[in-house]
Amino acid sequence: MITLGIIGVVAALTIQNLIINYQKKETAEKLKVAFTLFSGALERAKSDYGDVYMTIDMYKDLYLYRKTYIDPYLTGAKPYKGKPFNIYASNGSVNIYFGYDDKVMCLPNGFCYLFKGNGGYNPDADYEWMNYLYLVVDLNGPKNPNRAGRDIFYFALNIPFREGEITKKIPLLSGYVSGTSETTTRDEMIKDCRGDNSGWGAGKMCTLLIMNDGWEIKDDYPWK
Repeated sequence: MITLGIIGVVAALTIQNLIINYQKKETAEKLKVAFTLFSGALERAKSDYGDVYMTIDMYKDLYLYRKTYIDPYLTGAKPYKGKPFNIYASNGSVNIYFGYDDKVMCLPNGFCYLFKGNGGYNPDADYEWMNYLYLVVDLNGPKNPNRAGRDIFYFALNIPFREGEITKKIPLLSGYVSGTSETTTRDEMIKDCRGDNSGWGAGKMCTLLIMNDGWEIKDDYPWK
């Protein structure tokens, strides 16, 4: 009986590990698909418009950028009409609210996405700024866990802020969110992905971590 009990425990642990490994692989593959999909949309928009810079109107209405340069280039993109839900930072705090308005879009493959940015336009000073602009992607829509680093991932939009501005040499879409650079260490990414940071964006570096690991979720990835 003892032997059978041990075998049962080992079998249960093995099955659990197999499930987790499958989930990790599936998540990494979906994330890569999302990157390819949204990068392609931006590149096609750039081909049509010559560049995908921010206009003054887009500073006033951030979603106008998305409606101009992303939505039309994604087949089947529609506003989210389901039940509102929260998505969470990797530290467990509420991060973003998914509501009924057209700020959240969903695709036939189950991906949902929205913009989150900090910046704006000052008409008195004729000056525009953008501290960061993220494309937040939920790989499975309203389904749980709705948590950064599991099914919620942040891509940085690296766009010119005005017509004629010299475009950065990094891709239009990348994992280089605010606070990261080519010198950001893997340990720093893991800490943020794990939720050590107390800010609202805890977990936003998970995307860069997976990308830098060759689109894989390694054993030391803070999977929760």
